[in-house]
Order: sequence, then structure tokens, then C-alpha cells
Amino acid sequence: MARPQNDEEYGDKLADDRAVNVRLGKNLRTMRLKSKTPAGDPVTFEWLAKVTALHHGSIRRFEKGESGMTVATLARLKDALGCSWEALLDGCGSKVVKERIVHFRNPGWLIDASGVLGEPALPRGLPRWGRFSG
Repeated sequence: MARPQNDEEYGDKLADDRAVNVRLGKNLRTMRLKSKTPAGDPVTFEWLAKVTALHHGSIRRFEKGESGMTVATLARLKDALGCSWEALLDGCGSKVVKERIVHFRNPGWLIDASGVLGEPALPRGLPRWGRFSG
């Protein structure tokens, strides 16, 4: 059963997803503009659409960061452009996941600066019930 999400947590996730899509789109555009067809011509939306069996409008939306894509679609684009995974995914890390990993690496109770035993501060949007205890 899926757990309910509060609006703040859900909003952070959506903003994070959009940021990743925008960064991935910029990387995709950069790779497309750097690439050449086998004939040595610049790669156009139409050529890329024919080679990858995608609609040219979808590729435009991917480049603008307006739409996400499956790993299979990303693999087709990568292969058509002849670029590396590293080049396409550069800078596409999830801020939400990074914040949560830091929190869950140090779960439990902490002693604050005044010597009082208490809970560590939670990252914004992290549900209190999802915490580990000591």
C-alpha cells in the first residue's frame, strides 16, 4: 500500500523531478548539437526521430525538460547520438535523495550543543514516522 504524502513533501519531489528533467534535457540538446549523422550533417530533430522511432515533438519536449522519459528511450537517444551515459546524465542527481541519504546515515537520537538528548532535525518534507530509532 502506498503511503500518503503531505503537500510539502510531494511538492519537493515534483520540483526535484522537474529540475532533473531540465538538466537532462540540456544535456540531450548539447549532445545533439555536437553530434553528426553518418553523412556528416548536423543531427536534426527529424533525423533523430527517424533513427530512434520517436516523434520529433517528443524529442523537443525532452530537450526543454517538459517531459520525462523511460530508460529505454534514453538508451535509444544515447545510441543514436553516440555519446556516453556520463555525458547525458551529468548533473542529474536528485537533491531530495541526497538530503534523505544524509539524514538516514545518521538516524536516532543525538545530544545537542547544550548537552540535551533530543531528535536530530529532519530535512524539509521528511515524514516523522519514517525515522529509525536509535
